[in-house]
Amino acid sequence: MTDIIKLTGNDDLLETYDLIRLRRIWKYRVEYELATGSFQPELAMYFYAPYKFVGGFFARHDHFRTRIDDCEHFLSGLINYYNYTY
Repeated sequence: MTDIIKLTGNDDLLETYDLIRLRRIWKYRVEYELATGSFQPELAMYFYAPYKFVGGFFARHDHFRTRIDDCEHFLSGLINYYNYTY
């Protein structure tokens, strides 16, 4: 989003924001979500039919709830991060 704002010539909208800090936080959140919000095999083995959970995402703060909209949001964020950084 910040890159698009810059491309459109509206840099003045970003003057009050620390973009370097924003990128650091963005990277931290991605790493945190992968570490704490994705079903690794070591965690999935405690669930019924673990093969269905491996590689999925969950909301830890909501008792490991796995809903399709949560998975869509986590996955789209991860894909956008990957496409932007690589």
